[in-house]
Amino acid sequence: ALARNPQHLPARLALAEALLQQNDAAAALPLIEEAEKAEAANLRVMLVRGHAHERQGNPSAAAERYQRILGAEASPTDKRPRALACCALGRLGELAGELDQAAEHYRQAQAQLPSDRTATRRRALLLGRISDGDAAKRAEALALLSQARGARPDHFGQHGPRQAVCSAGTQAAPAAADGVGHARKPRLARTGG
Repeated sequence: ALARNPQHLPARLALAEALLQQNDAAAALPLIEEAEKAEAANLRVMLVRGHAHERQGNPSAAAERYQRILGAEASPTDKRPRALACCALGRLGELAGELDQAAEHYRQAQAQLPSDRTATRRRALLLGRISDGDAAKRAEALALLSQARGARPDHFGQHGPRQAVCSAGTQAAPAAADGVGHARKPRLARTGG
């Protein structure tokens, strides 16, 4: 699309995002800056700029961009960028050790896009980590994890996701990153025969 129309905003942003995923913020920045000049109020432009700040090691600037997305005037088509901004704020909160705040951002992302399982799964795993013996939080974490996997809470055996979520509470650090700043999906052991 860029070859036919160099000013095509969605294609510019897609290229910038691809460059950011390859850790090439220097090449992505000119594309993002041009997009900001063309449509500074575009929520996707703000989102990509936030990702660039994260890649450059500036989480406070990234958080400011994500907060601007949440503070922008809402329209029905803005749910996805808002949900992604909430997820990004949750991820930044986890990295900063602000786990309760991170869980709230994931809850907000769930409210924006209930069908998106990423925020649900991340919130479930985070609640499992911060449950600290709280049976209600563990139960909520199990229900959320089951929801994220598309299964009923009672579908799992004794050692299914409940064990994974509860044992996640013993971890001191966030889940390992997959190279693009997102936590890897944990592998759950199968039980039964």
